[in-house]
Amino acid sequence: MYSNEIQERKLNSIKATKNLYASIFIAMMLSVILIVFFILYMDSISINITLLILAFSILYIPLFFIKDLLHPFFLYSLIQSLILLHFTFKIVDGEGIRYAPLLLGEEKNFFLQYSISLFIVWHLCFYLGYYFSTKVKSNFIRRKNALEVNNPATIGFVLFGVGVLGFVFTIYLNGGLSATIAAMVNRVETYQGLGYLIKIVGLCGIGSIFLLFAGYKKTSFCFIVLSFLMLALFGGRGNALFGIFLPYIIVYHYLYKNIRLFKLGLFLIFGLLFTFIWGLLRSTGELVVSNDGFSETLKEVARQTGVADTIPSLVSKLYYGQLEFLGGQPLINIFFAPIPRGLWENKPRIDETGIVGQSIMGQDSWGLPPGPYGWAYFNFSWIGLIIIAFITGIIIYQVYKKYILLRKKRTNLEVLFYACIIFELNNIIATSVQMQVVWMVGLVYFVFILDKIINNFGRSITNGKWSRLKT
Repeated sequence: MYSNEIQERKLNSIKATKNLYASIFIAMMLSVILIVFFILYMDSISINITLLILAFSILYIPLFFIKDLLHPFFLYSLIQSLILLHFTFKIVDGEGIRYAPLLLGEEKNFFLQYSISLFIVWHLCFYLGYYFSTKVKSNFIRRKNALEVNNPATIGFVLFGVGVLGFVFTIYLNGGLSATIAAMVNRVETYQGLGYLIKIVGLCGIGSIFLLFAGYKKTSFCFIVLSFLMLALFGGRGNALFGIFLPYIIVYHYLYKNIRLFKLGLFLIFGLLFTFIWGLLRSTGELVVSNDGFSETLKEVARQTGVADTIPSLVSKLYYGQLEFLGGQPLINIFFAPIPRGLWENKPRIDETGIVGQSIMGQDSWGLPPGPYGWAYFNFSWIGLIIIAFITGIIIYQVYKKYILLRKKRTNLEVLFYACIIFELNNIIATSVQMQVVWMVGLVYFVFILDKIINNFGRSITNGKWSRLKT
């Protein structure tokens, strides 16, 4: 037995070495292809382009060694690809920095290079932390009482009903459906202090997943579409796509049938079109679709991520001393987040996008996404970015291993919990991510207790009937 373990370790070591050589080869080939492309397109290679090639290579190389199509690396690469495309279009087309229009020429290039370097270092340390975690032995003991519900249909209809009531209440507050649609343009002002409504309406999506657990596949799909549309009317594309559809796909993939590349491709195309159309609706208040072609549509979708405008602006203010590093102060916001703004009139900005937006633009601002690397850098500079990225990689692997890799029999509640948090976990020091984890922990145990109550109620009714029949 001991000799078998030694042999297995040798085989794993040989496999790891081969993967390393393969990674180097793929990186070289991908870099050559990208260099040729940029030479043909721009007739030259700059430092900006060189960094972009390196960033794309680092992002995509690990994907060649992942068999699971919904592995966390694949999920993260979806949005990170758009962010890199935004940097690419900004460099190739010579676009300015939206929130720092005075940055021009070499100064603008410097901060773009600085920002892409943050991306590169973050992902290198993130992958290194993930790889390190795979080498650490951990004894995983499955609990005797696994988290699983026995009445998914009842719970599904209850949660969906609560979500619908939350949606109806939202429409009532806004003064009707047309007013709710119009409010998408001023989403931040409209729903200030009402963030809990998004969580309540999001219960429709959770309820739809429970109906999937119950075997009502067609009903659950219809309900998930309705849930998506209801949450989309809040104006948030990310909440609708990654908070409703993506968890549904993840649960279906791991509990029922593996999602094929074709179906995943359809989801990506739908996501791109939805992001493009809903972005125009939010910014203009009108549903107008242009005929500029796929490249312009892709460019607009990439631009809507906003990171390639946010990070250079943020870095430039830190570089010139106009802002100071936060030093981790927002980490205590998790304790203030549950307090409604209606009860605390002067409640400070809690969400990381709001803090960054206010830091860059002042009081009259909106949320600006810094990405996990921008937020880590804003808090702790380079050393913090390196450490946090490494820890993030460790956490991602441990969560993936606990709920997916080591589960011979995956339970419905555990996979649901995994599906609803895994996409968020790449930004572990963000208050919004911490709140999502706390919300899902509370929701999972609430559902688990509710399921026990339903079981006991049904058992008491059955026993009562049986007693009457005996007498």
